[in-house]
Amino acid sequence: MAKLRFYTLLREKLNTDNIDIKISKNMDLMQILRKAEKEINKHFVNDLINNESTLILINGKNFHQLNCFSTEISDSDIIDIFPSAGGG
Repeated sequence: MAKLRFYTLLREKLNTDNIDIKISKNMDLMQILRKAEKEINKHFVNDLINNESTLILINGKNFHQLNCFSTEISDSDIIDIFPSAGGG
């Protein structure tokens, strides 16, 4: 299973700091995120997509250095999601 770990305000919004997602063959990051949304029963993916300052690491690598949301995810992957900082 892949592990998604949530940080800062996203952790508070979702009421969890991580979730394990069962991987089907050839699933990409977007599919994993949508599956996590369903399992947690809270919407968060569109916020990640619409905010360029969201940092997503896949096994420590910035997902922009990979294939962004099309990056293929495997069972042993760890995905860290840091939403942008809020404030004013």
